[in-house]
Amino acid sequence: MTVSSEVSVAGPFYGNGTTTTFPYSFKILDAKHIRAVLISASGDVSDLSLDNGDYSVTGVGSETGGDVIKATPLLAGQTLTLVRRLPLTQETSLENQGAYYPEVVERRLDQMVMQIQSVKETTERSLTVEPGQEKPSMTQIAAAQGYSQAAKTSRDEAAGLASAAAGSASNASGYAVLASRWASEAENVPVAGGLFSAFHWYRKAYAIYQTITQGFLEKVGGILTGDVLFGPGTGGKYSKLQANGDVQLNRGDNTGYNTWNAANAYFGWDGTRYVFGPAGSVALTGPELRMDYDGANASYYATGDIRFGSYMATEFGVGLSDALRAAKGGLGVGQTWQDVMSARSAGTIYQNTSGKPIMVAPQGWARYSFCEGQVSADNSNWITPPRPEKIVNSDTTYYFAYPMFVVPPGHYYRLTQGSSFLGTQAWLELR
Repeated sequence: MTVSSEVSVAGPFYGNGTTTTFPYSFKILDAKHIRAVLISASGDVSDLSLDNGDYSVTGVGSETGGDVIKATPLLAGQTLTLVRRLPLTQETSLENQGAYYPEVVERRLDQMVMQIQSVKETTERSLTVEPGQEKPSMTQIAAAQGYSQAAKTSRDEAAGLASAAAGSASNASGYAVLASRWASEAENVPVAGGLFSAFHWYRKAYAIYQTITQGFLEKVGGILTGDVLFGPGTGGKYSKLQANGDVQLNRGDNTGYNTWNAANAYFGWDGTRYVFGPAGSVALTGPELRMDYDGANASYYATGDIRFGSYMATEFGVGLSDALRAAKGGLGVGQTWQDVMSARSAGTIYQNTSGKPIMVAPQGWARYSFCEGQVSADNSNWITPPRPEKIVNSDTTYYFAYPMFVVPPGHYYRLTQGSSFLGTQAWLELR
């Protein structure tokens, strides 16, 4: 075996409150040869203890490493770093003229390389100077540490100020939205605390103006001249009877009027609202046209359906629905004669689940007895329709029966068999 990689560190791994398994890719000779260094969110550094069960190790002796499994999840804000650490000792003794075991020698050589790599890893994290330079004093080192801490503090303060600036920007955006609402929120919609926008009060003032100016009537010679303004009605809306005979209805949003006169005599839905217009320019394209009178109602839908409500549904709607349904799906409509002999037998009860009436035409034969077709609405009370029959061989009295009957949707049907029933010869159904 060899030590072909200089990698002796894994991580740092950042906690998320759920992860417990952390991989390493370097070879170790013992589970104790991994140092697990935990740094808290506040920057405190501590070592996890293998002996105390803080973690366990897999992959000992593997060239590709393994996993360190922490007993508890690594929390958010914490980091975990895995470092190979071997004791700086050499405990292998080779005796003169003793046995030679290459594996022992190679293992010791591998351990020495790992020890060197551990020292190298530590040295790379140490404060060093170039050859010939003066070594720093402890005072200088302490000052450098202080500068580093001050830089860290400044960094944290800068992050806090940046966060505060982001909060201020968010507040400013909120204030801008609120200011916009105070300026232009819709009429009769309070902005805050029951108070309304400037646009709301503009609409109210405009309504008063409309009442004073457009609603002014001038009576000359007993005849009213000028436009007559009606309102305000629901939602503050107005309508006008103009001096030229036209009627103007408010569009519903107080932005203008639709005019009803000889040129615009047709009423319909333009996709947004009901409007007046010339023939062919408007049409009813909404989902429903409903008519109400004296407690009854009827609706015509864009799909072509008609629906009745109140007592009309009881007295007329159900019967009409049944009649239309029967006309649409009656006997013989969309049906064909089918040979179902292989799926039918005398004495067995069947149900018509096709949703339409069907015609059943079996053929059976018996000696000294009859076979009959029967229909039941509840699988209890059975009705026997008349059936033609043919007698052959009068000396032994064989009967051939040819029942043919209609089975309504949901009803049950069967072919009876007497004590001397000889079998079913055919079974056709129109379905």
